Amino acid sequence: MRLIKMTDKMLKVGEDRGLTLDEFIGSMKGERNGQFLVPKGWIGEGELGVSEAVSFSHKREVKYVARTSSGREENNGRDSDKFPYKFRMDPTSIRKVKLALDALQRRLDALGTNLNLKGRGWTKIPETTETLKMFEQIWDGGSPV
Repeated sequence: MRLIKMTDKMLKVGEDRGLTLDEFIGSMKGERNGQFLVPKGWIGEGELGVSEAVSFSHKREVKYVARTSSGREENNGRDSDKFPYKFRMDPTSIRKVKLALDALQRRLDALGTNLNLKGRGWTKIPETTETLKMFEQIWDGGSPV
């Protein structure tokens, strides 16, 4: 289970090719067919599994949840020099949600995970019965995209 904290820089906001998070996620359902490009060092080999829960946040709010349809793979296509890896999300699993990062932190604290979500990056959340149930509750409360 991963929390991917999207930044304005990752979305290229303010540049000619700038996207909002909604547009970025929308492109996952469209021309990118779930493909998410990954820079070197962000996800190690074997650290992301098929059907793993993924949450996307931006500006201290979880805005989308989904499931992966692949683990980390080599990117032999577009921008492979900057993004040598990729993974795919199942486009049919993407749900729009609204959950403050602080609220997610409180839920995880109550489950005893001892994680700090304030840092940057791709936080790995242990997949336990309790955290998976929490994710499913968040996913069930979301609306299909």
